[in-house]
Amino acid sequence: MTMFTLQYELPKYCDVAVSGGADSMAAAYFLRAAGKLRNIIHINHQTGKFANQAEQLVNDYFGKCVTTIDPTQSSHKKSKTESPEEYFRRIRYKAFIDFMMRNDAGVENTIPLVTAHTLDDCVEEYIINKFIRMQDFKFIPYQREYPQKILRDAASVTKTFTIIRPFRTWKKSDILGYCAKNNIPYLDDPTNFDGSNLRSRIRLNLIPELIKLNPGLYKCLRKMIEKECEVLDGTSSRKGKQLELYKALKQVDAVYGKHELI
Repeated sequence: MTMFTLQYELPKYCDVAVSGGADSMAAAYFLRAAGKLRNIIHINHQTGKFANQAEQLVNDYFGKCVTTIDPTQSSHKKSKTESPEEYFRRIRYKAFIDFMMRNDAGVENTIPLVTAHTLDDCVEEYIINKFIRMQDFKFIPYQREYPQKILRDAASVTKTFTIIRPFRTWKKSDILGYCAKNNIPYLDDPTNFDGSNLRSRIRLNLIPELIKLNPGLYKCLRKMIEKECEVLDGTSSRKGKQLELYKALKQVDAVYGKHELI
């Protein structure tokens, strides 16, 4: 039986971004089974047949809690310097923030939005930052906060909306096994493995070779993520703004930290 470890206790309720792929379908199923799922947001980038099939799958499986958004209808246009990946990510996250603002602008404690980034995503991000962008290593953070100006009682106030990624230690192969065990349907984005973008080329060509050289690659990255958790949880001497953000999130009612998926 597969054991998945969550990095932190989950908030009382979550909204979830679901693409229709295995990772996000499994995460939403998991959160629904735990009684923590409030709403689902699905983004249709209008890229063709697959995008429409994914929208249909998410709506058919999760029903009325799904909100589908077409971010291409916004005023945000692709710049000449952006890759398609960068552009879609930018408008997708803008749609996430708009979604959270519509749902929670009038309440004191906002509900975090979950994205289903996995350990495989963290490995890819490590490779991109370390060896392609030649930047100091930054893996996908557990949480990111987005302060936004909103009107309240005719006054402008700043309200913070949070995106969390609690599933960063889940490995893709285990997620696929979980989907099979629980009959969770999903679709494979054809661009994930066709070599048409940077991440798919890394996935196809580079990671298999790196694993041959270092079979413990995923284990090492998982340890780095767990070390970051120690920092955020205050069990390390390195403390700061991230610790404050994490403490603020923990004020929301939470339950368990380790879960056995059955």
